[in-house]
Amino acid sequence: MPKQSKPKPPQQSHGGGGGGAGRSCGLCLFISFLFLGVTALTLWLIYRPHKPRFTVVSAAIYQLNATSQPFISTSMQFTIVTRNPNRRVSILYDKLQAYVLYKNQQITPPLDLPPLFHETKTTVAFSPVLGSATVPASAEVVNGLMMDETYGVVALRVVVLGS
Repeated sequence: MPKQSKPKPPQQSHGGGGGGAGRSCGLCLFISFLFLGVTALTLWLIYRPHKPRFTVVSAAIYQLNATSQPFISTSMQFTIVTRNPNRRVSILYDKLQAYVLYKNQQITPPLDLPPLFHETKTTVAFSPVLGSATVPASAEVVNGLMMDETYGVVALRVVVLGS
């Protein structure tokens, strides 16, 4: 007896032709993101910005007095040299502030510095005088400052904030 073959069931259609528009829209988005990524990478490679370097090259303590606790009076000057290592990027600091820390506690009020425009591949030096007649400080800081001053070595940190 000959084998009988069963007829194949008809294949279902899924709307035929509607998926092409979605695929081309997705392809356009992919190409756009790829183009933006390549552009961003190219710009970064061309400009390759580096952070400026700040260095304290000299320090002078004119006054460091803690006779009326919990206040101290300070007057000190630091010469700070900053270098812009970038070849194609200039830096503009609209606002600069400087203050001094001792054991992570501020011992001078913030001093507003003039705006600074840092050209490419340049070095700029500035020497702010920081201090105040009275600054509140903890007993630990006052005692530590007086002890360090007696030993002849005072570890200070100059903080320069810019925007």
